Amino acid sequence: MDWWNSFSDFTVYWIDPIGIWLGVVATVPIVWSWVLLLRAWRQRKAVFAQIRREPGERPGVLIVDLLPQQDIRANVEKFRRQQAHLAAIPPERIVTLRRDRPITADEMVDFHRELRKAIGRLSGLGVDRVHLFLGVPVPVAAVVGAHLANTFQVVLYHWQGGIYENWGPLKDFRVV
Repeated sequence: MDWWNSFSDFTVYWIDPIGIWLGVVATVPIVWSWVLLLRAWRQRKAVFAQIRREPGERPGVLIVDLLPQQDIRANVEKFRRQQAHLAAIPPERIVTLRRDRPITADEMVDFHRELRKAIGRLSGLGVDRVHLFLGVPVPVAAVVGAHLANTFQVVLYHWQGGIYENWGPLKDFRVV
């Protein structure tokens, strides 16, 4: 029975306090992780609203114009001059992809290559936010969105009622 008392004393005076401290030490990172997750969720929500209101630190413009017999660049430039945050973007950070003929499914490989080059050019200039103006068929819009989804913050503009309207960010930063 003497060994049982020794074992019991060892458990009460050594193992229990160590277990308690290990529990406290393990609880701190868990609670801290929840705090960080909640903070990140709030920040993402605020970023979504902020992206609609404010330009980036180094914004750029990407114009993808694949509509035959239409040149959206003139309308984009007119709109840009009316918006202070867009008018401040220097010309070297404005990239245009344009074709004068309809795009076909066979030309999509070349279009992917051209789009990657345009994105690379903007990235090389240190652009962190792209204001996107599209004049393209729906499948091409999906391709452009897929290429841009994991690169910059992208702000979409839609031609409606004779003017461009800011439709907000390409990605919704809410936590689902």
